[in-house]
Amino acid sequence: MRKIIDASVAKRAGAAIADLLIAIFVGLGFFALFQTIMSSTPEAQQKQNAALSALFDSGLYENKDGSPSPYTDLASYTDYQTKVFDYYVVYLSENCPDKDNIDYDAYWYNVHILGLEDTKGLYQEDEIAEPSKTKGKTLFEYDGGNLDIIGVPHSSLYKDGRLTDESKAKLLSFYYDEQAENVYYNAALDLSSRPFFAEPMERYSQLTSVIPLAISIFLSSSVFYLVIPMIFKNGETLGKKFFHMCLLSQNEYRIKKGQILLRALPPILLTVVIYFFFSFVLASTIFLFVLLMSYLFVVIGKKHLALHDFIAYTKVIDEKESIFFTDAKEEEIAKINNDALVENAIRLREEGKKKLEEEAKK
Repeated sequence: MRKIIDASVAKRAGAAIADLLIAIFVGLGFFALFQTIMSSTPEAQQKQNAALSALFDSGLYENKDGSPSPYTDLASYTDYQTKVFDYYVVYLSENCPDKDNIDYDAYWYNVHILGLEDTKGLYQEDEIAEPSKTKGKTLFEYDGGNLDIIGVPHSSLYKDGRLTDESKAKLLSFYYDEQAENVYYNAALDLSSRPFFAEPMERYSQLTSVIPLAISIFLSSSVFYLVIPMIFKNGETLGKKFFHMCLLSQNEYRIKKGQILLRALPPILLTVVIYFFFSFVLASTIFLFVLLMSYLFVVIGKKHLALHDFIAYTKVIDEKESIFFTDAKEEEIAKINNDALVENAIRLREEGKKKLEEEAKK
């Protein structure tokens, strides 16, 4: 009576891809909605304003219609030098939120940024970072031996008392070069690591990206892998419904709601937790790895069961080709009814046959 036909691997793969694509599409809609909501909260706006203020006040970025933009087309090295010097010596030492903890001056700038010799012996060698220790010392020198004013271009860069075009290009490249690490880039990188910028920026990112995406992943996954299968009689997702497949308990009776919950909820929660506490890349990597491993089990396993099938004690079958029941009682009733129908059919056939034979004798 009972007839169970396992779903083909091709159909299962097609259904899985269809479900995933639909879930991602709907998830993006959820993400856009919750990102808009979270971006408008007072905390998010306060954190965004704090981060923007740090960028604009640092002098390293220009304000283009309310958005910070790096300077990429200043004419000479002195323009960039002014921006960088003011950032370190004026902004960090006098105007930034952490100014009480920072004391930079022209001598610090000469040693750390221009790479000139630490004549006063104030700093350890490992405190002086690239590119100053290499490139800078070939381009600049102390101005007449004065250690406490910003260094000037090295005398070797002059010809007939003037900087050559080649020298100007080298100085500009030291401060700003699209193709290589440079002082202006390092100053912007330094700003991004400062707590007064990094902390509100990290919180703003969490409010407008991490939390909305975590909610979106949970809602989208729950709708398509939990709620919809709960609604359909045999635990189908939309993809399974389209490919005429359904879930069955491994004892070959209809699944229970608890099995659907056990099949879907653990991977959903695992993905959300990993994403929320670690990163989207790690969560996506683990999700894809588990997904591939699961379908590897389907392809090479003797019973063609995915990992979540083992957890929930379920299997995927071809609904159109299979005959199955809620439980043994329903199967027994169906068998009795079927046997009765068969007996009745035999009886009617025998009666019909007898009637034909009687009519033939007449």
